[in-house]
Amino acid sequence: MALFASLSIIANYHLPLSGALGIMIKFTLFVLLCLSLNVEAKTEECNTGVLQTTLECHASKLKIVEDKLENIVSSISNSHESDSLFIADFNRSQVIWLQSFKSSCDAVYSLWRHGSVKNVKWLQCKVKLTQERLTFLKQSF
Repeated sequence: MALFASLSIIANYHLPLSGALGIMIKFTLFVLLCLSLNVEAKTEECNTGVLQTTLECHASKLKIVEDKLENIVSSISNSHESDSLFIADFNRSQVIWLQSFKSSCDAVYSLWRHGSVKNVKWLQCKVKLTQERLTFLKQSF
């Protein structure tokens, strides 16, 4: 909401908004506003204010990204099954990533262990790291 107020102030008081340039500026500001609202909506879509619903939402997101990760790992392995050196290195990288993944999210849980948000933070960590791994695998292999 602060962004909207800022854009409104800029549009109304600080920019010449007549003619084609003004229309372009208004359009650009509108697009920026829409993009910022979309980003905010994506980050907040699971935070319902009801702990159980929030947990279920994050668990559902985790299941989706875990399934995608499993599919891409399988696809990569199948595509390179004749290259035993690659398969050994790739499998080792998965094992090491899983250890790091578990340690990182366990540390997040430990940090929040005294609060009711600990499970939400733990699930958010797992979703984020799994999405990052997915992106890395898609870009690298």
